[in-house]
Amino acid sequence: MKELIRAFIALDLPFEVKNYITISLFELKKYFKYEAIRWVNTENLHITFAFFKEIDKSLLINKFQNLKFNFDNIYIVSIDERIYDFNYRVLYLKPDNYEFFLSVYNEILKEFKDYMDIKEKFIPHLTIARIKNKLTLKEMEIIKNFKIPAIQFKVQEIALFQSVLLPTGPVYYKLKTIPLNPF
Repeated sequence: MKELIRAFIALDLPFEVKNYITISLFELKKYFKYEAIRWVNTENLHITFAFFKEIDKSLLINKFQNLKFNFDNIYIVSIDERIYDFNYRVLYLKPDNYEFFLSVYNEILKEFKDYMDIKEKFIPHLTIARIKNKLTLKEMEIIKNFKIPAIQFKVQEIALFQSVLLPTGPVYYKLKTIPLNPF
């Protein structure tokens, strides 16, 4: 019997990077009520390559294991210091090295294009919050002017996660990983 799950393929951030981002956002969070913005929990910070609403778990794991990444370099990713938005519905940070992210995305696309619901151009991003209620002009200005110090880290693996929705928010379970650098 098929077990259908919600899942995604992502770059899981190192623990130190997740904490750094959370601590950097602490000052910004003070300006907003919980009802207005739902901040992403520290442990859930990641950069998504592909999302699957309902997919057979065993099929997904098997196809994920078929992915092959051929990178000769150890990739260093910098997270931009500016907060961006998708029409003030999602707040996110943007990584640099777009070519790296696009090459990983294209490899995933080769294996999963029949299972992905692609509506827009791929934009690598790290979601930090979702806007629940309309923000005031003052609140939008606070976000626009807020900066966090940029951070760099080595990319070590791509991960497959299962996403379980709970009333308190999503919980992610790492199912499999693929190392990007053999060193």
